[in-house]
Amino acid sequence: MQIYIYINSDSIFGSSVFVLSKKKKKRKSSSVFAMALMGMETASSSFPSSSTSSSTERWKYDVFLTFRGEDTRNNFMDHLFIALKERGINTFRDDEKLEKGKSLSQELLKAIEESRFAIIILSKDYTSSTWCLDELANIITCKKDMEMTVLPVFYYVDQSDVQKQLGTFAQAFVKYEEKEKKTRVDKWRDALRQVGNLAGWHLKDTSVDASLEEMGRNIVCQECLDDPGKRSRLWDYEDIDKVLRKNKGTEALKAMDIVSTYNEQQDACWNPEAFLKMDNLKFLRIYGILHVPTLLPNDLRILDWILYPSKSLQSSFQLDELVQLCLQQSKIEQLWIGIKNFDKLTFVDLTDFSDLIITPNFTGVPNLEKLVLVRCTNLRKFHPSIRILKKLIHLNLQDCERLIRLPRKFGVESPVTLELSNCSNARKIQNLW
Repeated sequence: MQIYIYINSDSIFGSSVFVLSKKKKKRKSSSVFAMALMGMETASSSFPSSSTSSSTERWKYDVFLTFRGEDTRNNFMDHLFIALKERGINTFRDDEKLEKGKSLSQELLKAIEESRFAIIILSKDYTSSTWCLDELANIITCKKDMEMTVLPVFYYVDQSDVQKQLGTFAQAFVKYEEKEKKTRVDKWRDALRQVGNLAGWHLKDTSVDASLEEMGRNIVCQECLDDPGKRSRLWDYEDIDKVLRKNKGTEALKAMDIVSTYNEQQDACWNPEAFLKMDNLKFLRIYGILHVPTLLPNDLRILDWILYPSKSLQSSFQLDELVQLCLQQSKIEQLWIGIKNFDKLTFVDLTDFSDLIITPNFTGVPNLEKLVLVRCTNLRKFHPSIRILKKLIHLNLQDCERLIRLPRKFGVESPVTLELSNCSNARKIQNLW
């Protein structure tokens, strides 16, 4: 099938973008640029939930989120819910308007009981909803009987007003004292007093990122205070170093973000099999560690390693579920030796690979969609297997100064965006087509 080439070049020193498309498959222009979001989409969709592990089977949800919809539904609560989900925290959000005026359903009560944490957004009209008060009372019961951790957010309200039921909290109870059973009202008051005595977050605006980050980290740390290897996520270097030195990882771990100082990089001395117990690890990001483990978990979805220290990926790595591979600023000369089977790999970023001369053999990577080779200053040619990548839609060769030749054709099924900004041989490349 004939391929047409459309060239849009600002200047020989500016950006050069080629868009290739097949004559018989017209697509909207948006499909060409969809890959701009691919990295974020991959990270968010692949980032793991902590809802399951052998040590926490009774928890179906990480967080039960309770709020007064009319106060917060379209602002703070929505931002919080999205932020929690994006961080991989499995969150149940109750929408009280669906059952307004009714008692709590068994399904909702079960969701409360199956949540490890409860975040209670206490807004000025929170107590005007008997639905919210019933949820709160049940949450306090679970705190006492089931070791639920309760995290209050004082949203435009004073904590003392919650403790003592003052201000708008008092107004609602004047009405309840007249028409509700005393036992029910007393239960609500007691629940408010208890939650008002807890440490929480005091928010006066909705810009609320540092607070969300703090809240998310607090939730994870509460999973297991004394043994970081049993938490779902690790980011503190001291905790990570302890786990990897002593081989204390468990299947509870879903994500690890390792950032170290220069001295820490020199001192790292980890058990070579430290990752073997982390069967559910899905996300691994590393900056500057000189130690390369013997094996990584087979279920790893995202591997992001800046300054990877070896000349090639370990041949022992069998990453069958890998979706995203980012190895920026590495000293790799050959990404892998021979053919590596990464059937699910869609995104590869090899930015600043100064020692890379030829691209790897892509025969075992049939679903690759985006390939980034920015500032691979010694890259000279492509392995012939680049032609079999039928799903490739974005190839970034910015600042590849020594690249003199591109494939004469690609076996693509979709339009391909080719970026050649600041390539000194851009004219030669154009002439080779």
